[in-house]
Amino acid sequence: MSHAQSAKQAEIDRNLEAFIAVRSELAASHSGQHALMRDGTVHGFYGSPLDAQRAGERQFADGLFSVQEISAETSDLGFYSHAVHLWQT
Repeated sequence: MSHAQSAKQAEIDRNLEAFIAVRSELAASHSGQHALMRDGTVHGFYGSPLDAQRAGERQFADGLFSVQEISAETSDLGFYSHAVHLWQT
């Protein structure tokens, strides 16, 4: 794994941990939306994962951000999240 891939994975892990801690709170007001996250902080809410991805690319040129679907349960975006990760390598 390259340094860039390691940094991206570390960012995803940090954001997921932070997201899990506040997901119930976010689900009460933003259920069904997608959170753009960086450094364990939400930087916006979007209607689709693609909108959140595009916003992240505009805001964070280094690509170190992640997108989380907001619901009462933790979910994996499946192929989309893996495809985005691989595409940015």
